[in-house]
Amino acid sequence: MEAGHRHVNTVKAFVDDKPERGFWHVETSSLHDFPIQMRMFDINLNSDYSISIDAINVSPAVKEGTPAYKGFKYAVAAQQLQKWI
Repeated sequence: MEAGHRHVNTVKAFVDDKPERGFWHVETSSLHDFPIQMRMFDINLNSDYSISIDAINVSPAVKEGTPAYKGFKYAVAAQQLQKWI
């Protein structure tokens, strides 16, 4: 597995005979599509055995003129260009 390197969104369950040893592997393309954005997941097993997944996206404020601001501008431009391709 190359999480964060394939630039695709995938979710795979790794099941084990002991449920507490199983886990989910979640890959998102966030870093490729928007390199300054961060993403966090909160995955819960509910009392009725359904699963809730909350995704939290964070776009930090960046100061104009900094390298982070320049990267942010490039990310926005790349995202806008993809709409035309």
